[in-house]
Amino acid sequence: MQSKLVRHAGLVLVLALLCACATVPRNTGPVIKGELDPREYRYLELPNRMRVILVSDPASDKAAASLQVRAGSGDDPEGRQGLAHFLEHMLFLGTGKYPDPAEYQAFINAHGGSNNAYTSVDHTNYFFDVEPDSLVPALDRFAQFFVAPLFNREYVAREMNAVDSEYKLGLKDDGRREYDVLRELVQPGHPLAKLAVGNLQTLGEGSGDIRADLLGFYEKHYSANLMTLVVLGRESLDELSAMVEARFAAVPDRGAKAREHAPALFAPGTLPLEVHVRPEKELRELSLLFPVPSARAMYGAKPLEYIGNLLGHEGPGSALSLLKERGWAEGLGAGAGFDLYGEDAFQINVQLTEAGIAHYREVAGLVFASIDLLRDQGVAEWRFREQGSLGELDFRFREKGSPTGAVIGIANALQDYPVAEVLRGPYLFRDYDSALIARYLGYLRPDNVLLTLTHPGIATDRVSAWFQTPYSVSRPQLAEVAADVAGRAALTLPKPNEFIPGRLAIKAPGAAVGRPEAVVEQPDYRLWHLQDAQFLAPKASIFFRVLSDTANASARNAALMALYTRLVEDQLNEFAYPATLAGLQYSIAPSSGGFSVRIGGYDDKQVVLLEKILHALREQQFDGTRFEALKTELLRSWGNSVRERPYVQLLDGLGESLVKRNWSDAELQAALAPEDAAALAGLTRQMYQRSALEVLVHGNFGRDEAKRIGSLVYSDRKS
Repeated sequence: MQSKLVRHAGLVLVLALLCACATVPRNTGPVIKGELDPREYRYLELPNRMRVILVSDPASDKAAASLQVRAGSGDDPEGRQGLAHFLEHMLFLGTGKYPDPAEYQAFINAHGGSNNAYTSVDHTNYFFDVEPDSLVPALDRFAQFFVAPLFNREYVAREMNAVDSEYKLGLKDDGRREYDVLRELVQPGHPLAKLAVGNLQTLGEGSGDIRADLLGFYEKHYSANLMTLVVLGRESLDELSAMVEARFAAVPDRGAKAREHAPALFAPGTLPLEVHVRPEKELRELSLLFPVPSARAMYGAKPLEYIGNLLGHEGPGSALSLLKERGWAEGLGAGAGFDLYGEDAFQINVQLTEAGIAHYREVAGLVFASIDLLRDQGVAEWRFREQGSLGELDFRFREKGSPTGAVIGIANALQDYPVAEVLRGPYLFRDYDSALIARYLGYLRPDNVLLTLTHPGIATDRVSAWFQTPYSVSRPQLAEVAADVAGRAALTLPKPNEFIPGRLAIKAPGAAVGRPEAVVEQPDYRLWHLQDAQFLAPKASIFFRVLSDTANASARNAALMALYTRLVEDQLNEFAYPATLAGLQYSIAPSSGGFSVRIGGYDDKQVVLLEKILHALREQQFDGTRFEALKTELLRSWGNSVRERPYVQLLDGLGESLVKRNWSDAELQAALAPEDAAALAGLTRQMYQRSALEVLVHGNFGRDEAKRIGSLVYSDRKS
């Protein structure tokens, strides 16, 4: 999986929560937006130096706001690990104007809204949404958090216990457990070495006056000049400006300075390291983490995204393709993981098979070989421009998203990009720089890597302090692994992407229709069509369901159907992966009545992808090795459900109790274990013989096109 603006895997998902905020030019030009974005934007800076983006959306179903302050767990003082997180909790519990600690939450709930906050390493974000007519009183309450919070002493013990409960809730979470190992390996004094969530021990229960330290932290870091605010409502920009200025100009400007520097992630001479981690769940992962300098200031050149896009490619000749062929891996992701105080980390994560565990060093060698290939042949302007074209397409036809997601994202982006680029910045590939890309590739070396192998059966000799994660550490000789790679010659770089849409015209929509029209109605086939007359984008969706009582008649049948859809997706992956990069999404999934297929995105090449999907569904030419590998992965996945958090297991059990033929993971696992390829072929043959078809074509397709698409699916199913 490539870093598609930006997609990551494994520990990167944990580290992504720790993303940094850097000083950026305060370009006050208009905010650049996509063609489909009907919202209006305005930037303003209040007299107290708080920076604000206003968003007017008269059609929005919710109003929302987000305030981000450049202070987080990385600013926790010695002896008070978790203080920033604890402050986040305390901030909600009453202000001078609204002293009732439950008042804010009650108001938001009573007016159709929700609220929350999160504490990262270098920033903390507070946000809410509410019914549109309640924005003014909601903002009035929200603003007081940053003007006159009470931090009442009577709630200190309660919220310390709430923080401790969050810590305990994550004790069995493998992402947090692996992060705890990383915390012990990084250089002492680095912010990542702290226990960010905190607990009763680190907060110093019974040691000194924590409330006094809390007030000191707030007065030191919660300053208007370190804050970005985004407010979205139905009101005009002028009205939004007036309501914000009246409430947030009172936030004190204490002239605070944000932390800009930290020790290097790893002390000189520390790397390379090889770490073995024993997880709670049945996980098999190999991670290669390379510390690199921050590339945030070069957002127009995007060297790390360029590298991640190519190393994470899943097409023919890719590292993942070869690893699957050998039966060693199921997935691969590549991309930058976090950006803190001038340093980032590029990470490559490989989801291994059981056989891959025994060959993990050869897997690492193949990854290094793919880096060598990219370094030698892959730095080319046409590739950068192709990535730029894809980014431009994504931004040009970007949908506006939810109000809450928009305000949180913009509040963060306002600390990462110039004002004009807060929306476009993540998509922009403008400044091709081959030397810069080559320089970053130079950091992806065997002597500059933290290699982590995660597997339940692994031998360990240490236990991490806070999450009790078993692990071991050694100094590997990876240069030899990287040099001696069997199959290096089979690696190839991606070809030009043929799925980039060439036709983006909007077809004449005709009269607006509120619901799909039934075009064909037969006993075993129904087709609906709805041509978009509202959004007028060169996008469409094709959805069809194959319905059969056979598919879910028993746990065995349901389990085999789950395997069938996974096998089809796996067979399609190398062909369809470039399509996903070019804005075409697809999914094939089992359902209670059979299975469904969805295709969405730009309409230009959808039929090409549809024909390939239909062929794979019909032919079922599944490789024996892939059959066994995906069967094993499904069994492992179902087996891991007993290790989920209790509330997740409770919700799963509720669904199983209330919904007919909603089989439990244990039932599915037991049913699939003895089955083979012949059983799967027999079930699918029986299912297709006793099935019906429903098709919906929606978006930038006309009625005649919908009929041709429906006929294609219907005739293929009957053949």
